Amino acid sequence: IHGAEALLRWPGADFKNISIEKLIILAEHTGIINELTIWVIEQACKDIAKLASDGISNHSISINLSAKNLAITNLTEKV
Repeated sequence: IHGAEALLRWPGADFKNISIEKLIILAEHTGIINELTIWVIEQACKDIAKLASDGISNHSISINLSAKNLAITNLTEKV
């Protein structure tokens, strides 16, 4: 394994039937998509740091962005 993809999933069983597409559309319509994306990026960075501390190096994580995420001020600096 050389890499992984960060996937957003609802953590509780009560909402397991909500599709990720609906969650993303809701986040876009309510204006929280950018905050959600930054949270996903932060979590993915924590995961890759944990892998590195466990001795697993040369591992990458891919993160899909919404087109609306391209409007995040200083996106590259935040990443």
